[in-house]
Amino acid sequence: MTNRLLATLVLSLSLLACDGGKADTADTDTGDVDTEAESGAEMFSATCANCHGPNGNDGSAPDLTVAVPGLDDSALETLINEGQGYMPPQDIDAADLPVLIAHLRATFP
Repeated sequence: MTNRLLATLVLSLSLLACDGGKADTADTDTGDVDTEAESGAEMFSATCANCHGPNGNDGSAPDLTVAVPGLDDSALETLINEGQGYMPPQDIDAADLPVLIAHLRATFP
């Protein structure tokens, strides 16, 4: 799984800019925790990592290791949907947003 995630990250970084592109996600309706975690990681790689960096703190955008813990889920949802400053609004389906936020919470506690 690590090699697959790394390959996805490298491909995402080479193909996507921080432009609000919609992440292609796996089916999260199954309730499968591993699938949701993988889907959240894929969304992060495709949508966030290009600007925030793969570790959330090594890109040109604000440090997610500091920002995420200081925001509640509602504030994260608003920030992702509406953007702020140089961050444009991100095109994440409403059904996928909780999966991405869960990934952010798990990765940047």
